[in-house]
Amino acid sequence: DNIPCLVYGLRGVIRLDVEISGSRTALHSGIDGGVMFEPMTDMMHLLSALTRPDGSPTIPGFFDKVAAIAPTEEEMFDRLEEDFSLKKYQDLLGVSAKQFVADSTNVKEFLKKRWRQPSFTVHSVDSASAQGGLIPSKVKAVISLRTVPNQ
Repeated sequence: DNIPCLVYGLRGVIRLDVEISGSRTALHSGIDGGVMFEPMTDMMHLLSALTRPDGSPTIPGFFDKVAAIAPTEEEMFDRLEEDFSLKKYQDLLGVSAKQFVADSTNVKEFLKKRWRQPSFTVHSVDSASAQGGLIPSKVKAVISLRTVPNQ
């Protein structure tokens, strides 16, 4: 908040477009509901299986090669801890502390999770049919994995 900073790098990104298809066209849920696998339900199961309640990925090996934080990096986080206000950040985003999955009482760990740890994000889920009563024939999701050194 008080010290200007220069962003010299961001976490890497792997973006994925995921598509699940079912029938050739959208189907009426009153006629065909419950008799076949549905793309939207399948997508919801897939996306929920990829993350834990805290938002971290469940992908096997995802964290295995994450580089340890070097002592000099720890020192930088120590210095940042003194000048970063979680309350001001929370107000800027317009969220409550309860909405953070990272520990919002520990500035240093919060910043590490924000800048130095890998993450998984679901950006969108869209269906070919937005009409109520229809089972979409196709569902698409856009997700990204943010990667860190050595991953």
